[in-house]
Amino acid sequence: MGKLSIRLLVGLVAGAELSATGALAQGAVDAPATQTAGPATPAVSGAAAATPSLRRARPDRTGQTEAASGANTVEEVVVTANKREQRLNKVGQDVSVISGAQLARQHITSVQDVAATTPGLEFSESGTDTPIYTLRGVGFNESTLGVFPDVSVYIDEVPLQFPAMTLHSAYDLQRIEVLKGPQGTLFGENATGGAINYIAKKPSNVFGAGADISYGNYNDVQGDAYITGPLAPNLTARFALTGERSDGWQYSYTRPNDHNGAIDYVAGRATFDYQPNDELKLSLVLNAWNDQSQPEAPQLIAIRPQIPAGEHLSELRYPFPPDHSITAADWNPGALTPSSDRQLYQAAFRADWAIDDALKLTSLTSFSHFDQNVSTDEDGTSLALANVGPSFGRLTTVNQELRLAGTMNRFRWVLGVNYEHDYTNENQALDFPTIRPRIPAR
Repeated sequence: MGKLSIRLLVGLVAGAELSATGALAQGAVDAPATQTAGPATPAVSGAAAATPSLRRARPDRTGQTEAASGANTVEEVVVTANKREQRLNKVGQDVSVISGAQLARQHITSVQDVAATTPGLEFSESGTDTPIYTLRGVGFNESTLGVFPDVSVYIDEVPLQFPAMTLHSAYDLQRIEVLKGPQGTLFGENATGGAINYIAKKPSNVFGAGADISYGNYNDVQGDAYITGPLAPNLTARFALTGERSDGWQYSYTRPNDHNGAIDYVAGRATFDYQPNDELKLSLVLNAWNDQSQPEAPQLIAIRPQIPAGEHLSELRYPFPPDHSITAADWNPGALTPSSDRQLYQAAFRADWAIDDALKLTSLTSFSHFDQNVSTDEDGTSLALANVGPSFGRLTTVNQELRLAGTMNRFRWVLGVNYEHDYTNENQALDFPTIRPRIPAR
């Protein structure tokens, strides 16, 4: 779908203004859209499939000014797929890397965009609005909040243990590494399909700042900002903020003035690096986001009664959406309208100690907390046939990784230990009709 957008980009480095440009693009080509399908509900007589997501073209985001200077140079790709820095052509496994320049050039700012860019990686939204990752056909199609995925996600090697925690992590990034195939030895977390590692941009010892704001159709406003620089001797910091707000893009074809699918979220990251000497480096990263976007409503495509004599006439006679319309759908009005309120808070502390030239000790400690209150419609009608919500959930995780890495002549070795404690709680309210009048027998 084409998009009319106006974008303003401002960047500052060491106090000197680099640029302030306005861009107008009409009919921009979107990243490949992911079409979602609502899971079948055995107790519901109507079959429904979710409408395709309208993935609007994304403007260049935070860090574009930093990447611009190297846009015309050949970049040597360095990855940490083996928990150490290596050139990509020296890594003995299948790794897809999205560089910072590519992130800005292709406007990759969400997990949907990452999946559309990475061969073999698929992202879909479940009926309860929990993301599902599949890599080279390996995934776990389960919508429960506390389910462990087959494709694990990390920020600088710090795990986001559950898929719902990963929704707003793809911003202010240096690169993205997608590791294909089982990663249980070095990454764990049930990573039988693979692992996605977001490498965030690090603090700089030179002051820099930048901002990006855009306006598009559906009154979509997107913005990013960052500021980085020294705070004290040997102490640097980086603060990044992103957010988006838009009107609903779906309309009810039985209530034309009712809309759904509005986007409303804000996310922030604070990074502090302290390096008192060449042997020791300490890092503290604080992540947080809040999302009050509306889950997409499915689109009714067929009605196949399991027991025709037991169905109500209002179900069998329910109208279908207009032909070839991807924005028309239907859902329950009032208290059962699709809605969400989700928030994540995460703190991660990392210590790297170079004991000598051949021995390095690394400690990774993280705490994550996630809350949600979500309501979704799974029947594609305004009738109360299959509604989930309000669904209350809470996730709390503590993770500790300790590893010792070294070299011995031409050999490299890693010895590590990992501890994790997870607490999950979810209370889903499934709203089905308790009394369904039968069609009178003839």
